[in-house]
Amino acid sequence: MPEKFRKIVAALMVTTGIIQLYSFLSAVYGYFYSDAEYSFVWNYWVIGGLAILLIVMGVLLLRQAKWRVFSLLALLLFLGYQGFSVGYYQIRPLVEGQIPEGYPFDFSGASIFLLALILFVLLLFGKKFPSKAAAEDEKWKTKWRLASGLFALIGAGCAIAVGVLIILHFKQSGDDIYFITNEFDAVIAFSAAVFLLAAVVFSFKRTFYLLAGITLAFSFLYLNNYYWSEQIVRFTKEIAQSVSVKEFQLFGLQLIIGVSAFISGLFQLISHSTKEK
Repeated sequence: MPEKFRKIVAALMVTTGIIQLYSFLSAVYGYFYSDAEYSFVWNYWVIGGLAILLIVMGVLLLRQAKWRVFSLLALLLFLGYQGFSVGYYQIRPLVEGQIPEGYPFDFSGASIFLLALILFVLLLFGKKFPSKAAAEDEKWKTKWRLASGLFALIGAGCAIAVGVLIILHFKQSGDDIYFITNEFDAVIAFSAAVFLLAAVVFSFKRTFYLLAGITLAFSFLYLNNYYWSEQIVRFTKEIAQSVSVKEFQLFGLQLIIGVSAFISGLFQLISHSTKEK
């Protein structure tokens, strides 16, 4: 299997693992800090375990090709659980009419399943793909690196703004409350800012597959959160009226973070490619 091809697949495995890790940490936050009655069911532990497994195997596969078989097994385990989860908790209630008409469908689970399936197929048949020798063009790669750094800087700035706005909001008292956003979102925002700023710094010298995978993970999280927030607000007038103007502004910033992080992560991966003369 071509080395660059293997490393891109490994980076996207890390992306998948971080997305699942976010779901696990979000569940942990809800269990300990939510005012409502919240039960921590068994599948959250499975999500956390599979998230760590995907991240570890992705990192190992980045380092050495000998972890290919174990990475395939990790992806197969994840596909089994994720396929069951999407089918039982999302598609079954939809088919049986248990979900209210017009209620938005959460595509995140199905999207992650599809991504993992693609990675599994690529990793399984990757040995059949030819490896072409190509000449390195450092000037060409530098342009992609600097472009990735620029978009990472935009995303980092918006992420810092989101984190600060959330903290200031929850420190103040008043009737203008957030309906969807909570304190955990500030932690995620500052975490995204740290990794995006790291991408900015490294873009001046080189990029890393691992950092590209993490960047793409935050891109998925913010784009998915924006989509879900917009759809849930459109679901009923009551929800739309409960969301404040300031929270709508946060949704807009999340969209910018998601788009910027996606472009940055994509450009980071492209900068690792070679340009044939």
